[in-house]
Amino acid sequence: MLWKHYVFRRGPDVHTTWDLLFERRPMRLLYIAGSGFDVRAQTVMKAFVENLRESRPQVEKATLLSVGLTRAK
Repeated sequence: MLWKHYVFRRGPDVHTTWDLLFERRPMRLLYIAGSGFDVRAQTVMKAFVENLRESRPQVEKATLLSVGLTRAK
């Protein structure tokens, strides 16, 4: 097992899960992005940000970590 505790949701249940996770506590977000990442991850990030706009949770801190990847020679 990769993670001891994890949540897997698909479709409309994802938004409900996000709302429940952050309902009564401030959020501390870490965005990790970089070249070479799967571009499909952008779809999830856009949906998450839109969900935040609608539910308006308390965001305590949001950080972007930009990772530069190089090819091995």
